[in-house]
Amino acid sequence: MTYDVLVKQKESTYLAVALGLPGITAEAATRQDAIQRVSDAVEAYLTDSEIVQIEIFGGHGKAKHKPLSQFIGMWATDPQFEQVLEHIKQHRDSVDDDVTKP
Repeated sequence: MTYDVLVKQKESTYLAVALGLPGITAEAATRQDAIQRVSDAVEAYLTDSEIVQIEIFGGHGKAKHKPLSQFIGMWATDPQFEQVLEHIKQHRDSVDDDVTKP
């Protein structure tokens, strides 16, 4: 597993911050020591932990309805779909080229 770490040189020390993990920082006299310390802190923080995904419901405990999702991919096998897309592109290009329209 890898984590992004921000390393910043201060006047006489280095500060290492584990991005995305609030409060996981380390400061040391050398860059390498700061990185090692923050690495140890991340490992200790994640010990006996797990990452899970949860579903968030909108409104009153019901999943948010997405009415247009039923149309996703409905034209995927239509042999004329590419021609329709090209026609739309040509129309947009002509509208973009027409300086009389706002």
